[in-house]
Amino acid sequence: MLEPTELVSVTVWKVKIDFLVRELVLPCLWPGRYIIIREGGRVAAVAMITDVLVELT
Repeated sequence: MLEPTELVSVTVWKVKIDFLVRELVLPCLWPGRYIIIREGGRVAAVAMITDVLVELT
């Protein structure tokens, strides 16, 4: 069984890869913005972006 922090990490990793592959969210990412990650109908994680590592051109 995974600990809650491991579950969030797995969920964040899956969502991050999905977003990067689709490139749907990159224009929305900037420091200070909050992201809510949902799984099913529940909130799985809430994160605040502190640094953007991809520069948009």
